[in-house]
Amino acid sequence: MSSTCPRLTAAVRRSPRRIGLVLVACAALALTACTVPSNAPEAYSDAVRDNFVTGCTGNIPKTNNTTTSLAPTDYCGCAYETFEALVPFNDAERSDSQYSGYPADAPTFTAFNDELSKSDDPASVWSKLPQNVQERLTSCPLPPPGPLASTSTTTAAASAVTSTTATP
Repeated sequence: MSSTCPRLTAAVRRSPRRIGLVLVACAALALTACTVPSNAPEAYSDAVRDNFVTGCTGNIPKTNNTTTSLAPTDYCGCAYETFEALVPFNDAERSDSQYSGYPADAPTFTAFNDELSKSDDPASVWSKLPQNVQERLTSCPLPPPGPLASTSTTTAAASAVTSTTATP
């Protein structure tokens, strides 16, 4: 009996240390599991195309009975195809052979989108795109010159439609 007591005592003494290490490991694992994965796309996809065309056309679900039209769907689809064919989606895609001639100082699709959303001067952001991209974008079908955007608001009480049109 006396020979087993020292082993039991030693095991009990080491046990809190082991328990502590296990708890630290579990806590680290739990914290790692708590990080929120990014839902940002990492490449061109159908979802990216849908979001691009929705933002480009302005065909966003009504808010307070207001709808906005920016550009025609044909133009927006052509613009997306231009980006997909000529502009790397992100820095990781720069090394893809499809984009081998793309200038290193030109923005990727994601960088261009980020800059455009923050800029007060969209023309300056567009000018950062390579000439071949700009030329292809200008060849996309646009309707005859007219209003750039229109907004319609319907009020339920009066059942009236107010139309505001922004002209160039």
